[in-house]
Amino acid sequence: MPAKAFTANTKARTRLSRKHQTAAAREARLNHLKQATTPKTSATTSNPSIVEPTVSASKRKLSFFSEENITGMGMAMPSTFVCLESLKSLFINLQCSSCGTQNLNLTHDPKKNSGLAIYLQVFCTTCQEVKGDTFTSPKSDKIHTVNRQVVAASLATGMGHAGLVKFSEIMNAPVLHKKSFGQHTKFVFSQSVGYVNQMLKESASTVRAAYPEQSNKHVIDIDVSYDGTWQTRGHSSKYGVGCIIENKTGLVVDYHVLSKHCHVCAKTGNFLKLEDPVKYQLWYNAHKQSCDINHFGSSGSMEQQAAVIMWSRSVEKNGFRYKSVISDGDTNTIKAIHEQNPYPDLVVEKRECLNHVSKRLGTALRNVVDTKKKQKITLGGNGKGKLTQPKINKLQKYFTKALRSSTTIPQMRKAIWATFYHCTSSDDNPMHSDCPAGKSSWCFYQRALARNQPAGSHEKEMTTFLSPLVAEHIRPVFERMTQDELLQRCILGQTQNVNESIHALIWSRCPKHLFVGRKRLEVSVGVGVGEFNMGSKASQLFLSHLNIKTGIQSKSLGLKRDCNRISKAQRCIEKNETKRRLSRKQAEERERQRIEQQEGGPQYIPGGADI
Repeated sequence: MPAKAFTANTKARTRLSRKHQTAAAREARLNHLKQATTPKTSATTSNPSIVEPTVSASKRKLSFFSEENITGMGMAMPSTFVCLESLKSLFINLQCSSCGTQNLNLTHDPKKNSGLAIYLQVFCTTCQEVKGDTFTSPKSDKIHTVNRQVVAASLATGMGHAGLVKFSEIMNAPVLHKKSFGQHTKFVFSQSVGYVNQMLKESASTVRAAYPEQSNKHVIDIDVSYDGTWQTRGHSSKYGVGCIIENKTGLVVDYHVLSKHCHVCAKTGNFLKLEDPVKYQLWYNAHKQSCDINHFGSSGSMEQQAAVIMWSRSVEKNGFRYKSVISDGDTNTIKAIHEQNPYPDLVVEKRECLNHVSKRLGTALRNVVDTKKKQKITLGGNGKGKLTQPKINKLQKYFTKALRSSTTIPQMRKAIWATFYHCTSSDDNPMHSDCPAGKSSWCFYQRALARNQPAGSHEKEMTTFLSPLVAEHIRPVFERMTQDELLQRCILGQTQNVNESIHALIWSRCPKHLFVGRKRLEVSVGVGVGEFNMGSKASQLFLSHLNIKTGIQSKSLGLKRDCNRISKAQRCIEKNETKRRLSRKQAEERERQRIEQQEGGPQYIPGGADI
């Protein structure tokens, strides 16, 4: 073999070996990331659902949908953004097969572009022949893949068409026409139905496995948390979403989107109704099946209407009965469920969210201050023992802590009244008998007794002192908030934080300040719920239903996102991190108050400008 040929062959083998090594390294990296997203299981059990007790909700949820090791994708080339001018240098030194000159040039015809798929030609400037042509994106179902990918990405991130136009403007790239974007959106919506059904089916199977004591039952009883959310703030939103989350696993098992708006009805329908009612009725009969409106009541009733719909279909859809529900009490949801009576032999039990119960206390205290002010009785304002907003905030925190730290109704009631009597005590009338005893007690009076020391002055030790006048008027509020019926619903100490989390995921993909159609909202909700339940696996499932192939880069980025999510969630549940967040929040509040005091009071009061 000639020396040059031997050298070339050796270099080729070296490049191929490096390529395989790089592919192997990528696969190893992916498998390492996959292991990082799977919590360790107990060595004494073979059940993968039983995880170590101190794991975050995110880590627990993602462990339910762990994938096998990823192989066979190492040779796939990733997609990227390319400046086409930089590719010209690859062809300028290549020899033309017809004339033998080195005058090949890379050109493109803008008229033949298809969205983001650019038409390229290799042209010989000497013999004037086209040596080859292609698009920068392959086709799938007669559609260039890049166009479908960019629409799916814009819907999944909340960018929309306007954001895509701005992105293309900065990147100096072509953009999809608005009509083409709308057609792709319709296709994505139609395909997302299958994705949502599969995602919720897998989630339901995971939930069913979490109730082994009911494994022999066709229909099982589960505990859930339910809350509604609206697309715009206020009480005039055109869209509303209700999500049901199972308490043990933290997975969304069902959701429903309600709409009061249809773009076609708002444009064509309203015009025809004014022009010719008979013609409008004919048009509406044909349009009814595809109309986006599925709710005709007020925006405020969307939450309870979505609940009634999901409770009525729970047995048929998933084989579940939602026997108890954590709800906030902002609407008559539980009343509507009881009236609908979805389970003839089971009464759905309501449980309270502790955060909303404490907010209820704060609202009641503020209402007392406002009501008594109209009666010429001053409870708020400046002065010793007055019921100010900072004191109301502290009473809310004390109330929540009393509920969390108790396991029975008598303990809850005693802890709540202990805070009330503690705040209304004075040197002349100390009332600390219900406060916890011991050297580590939060009550300064009980700490002093445990250490055989004289108790300090109430005026110096207490920052939430309430005068006898204030105590007299707010006592009925505490009596109402310590009734057995209410405390019984708080006995498990649960909140709706998980519902707030899914709401944030949904609206991050469909920003509240933008008005969208129902189809785009449905896609955003489906993608958000999938990310909440399954992490990056939901993204792969979503793309597969759109007939979009995923490569090694997509897998790697998705698993890395899961790792970052788990790492952040694990840090948040650490005790030290909780203390740091509380200290940071308190420091920020002290700094804000210092600045306001230095400036002579609040500098911005809504509606308080001089006239």
